[in-house]
Amino acid sequence: MKLLIYGLNFAPELTGVGKHTGDMAAWLAQRGHQVRVVTAPPHYPAWQITPGFKNGYSTSTGVVACAKV
Repeated sequence: MKLLIYGLNFAPELTGVGKHTGDMAAWLAQRGHQVRVVTAPPHYPAWQITPGFKNGYSTSTGVVACAKV
């Protein structure tokens, strides 16, 4: 099944919704689902964008927790 997760928080955030959403995406992907994610740059819990990420529109993709981001 093809799935899209659309939300503000996602891995590599270590706490809160980002962690749980990342874990859910990994769980679904490990069971054979095609998971894609549209999300903001990681910023929680420091409320600052995590080094190595940028704020702004990007069409780049990467793999985080078995999900295409």
